[in-house]
Amino acid sequence: MIELGALRIAAVGEEACPYLAEFMARYGASGPDLADAMLMYLAEREGIDTVFTLDRRDFSVYRTSNGRALTIVPAI
Repeated sequence: MIELGALRIAAVGEEACPYLAEFMARYGASGPDLADAMLMYLAEREGIDTVFTLDRRDFSVYRTSNGRALTIVPAI
């Protein structure tokens, strides 16, 4: 799928650390994991508005920095 261009591996460096730390602090009570925080970071950085996840409970709560919810796929 990568060779066909359907998937892209996003490079992430230490510039993500402030966002990740703030996200983990903001949602700390619900126990987000680093993967959740990274998906939200990449969604904001790349302008992505849809996430594929089975973790509807958490992603229905998470918001981008400007308060926008991501569309969750698959829909129930």
